[in-house]
Amino acid sequence: MRSLLLASLLFVSLFADAAETWLLKVDRWGTVSSMTMQLEQAGPALSGTLDGDRLEGRRAGDKLDFTVVDSKGKRYLYSGSIKAGAMQGRADFPDTNKADARAIHAFSARRLPERVTTAPQTHVFAPTDYSNEFSPSRAGADALAWRQR
Repeated sequence: MRSLLLASLLFVSLFADAAETWLLKVDRWGTVSSMTMQLEQAGPALSGTLDGDRLEGRRAGDKLDFTVVDSKGKRYLYSGSIKAGAMQGRADFPDTNKADARAIHAFSARRLPERVTTAPQTHVFAPTDYSNEFSPSRAGADALAWRQR
């Protein structure tokens, strides 16, 4: 009996879809807000969380639709597509100025890589240029060299 239970758990774990972590960005009238999304897929059904709020939806091919309900009961509707590890589409949000109005915003998301290991690691930073500006968009930001020891 015990071996049958272990075998069935192993089978389920091998074929269960693992949760994916995404960085989702919404452009709200020129101001971008970033959120972390945990997404699980079981067949066409989607579930997970968006910044801790419950997420439910469906995926058919590269198209997906999902709804997020926040702690106050407000519903946020997302509709978009996934291509090459990137997601983009439209988000339908409650308008913050009118309770009965909705506002449409563009959103995009990229899948974050899975952690290779949880073991402690040492990283040595070797800068190749210097600046007084702290910004990921400054020239040369991608030229910073990281090497693992």
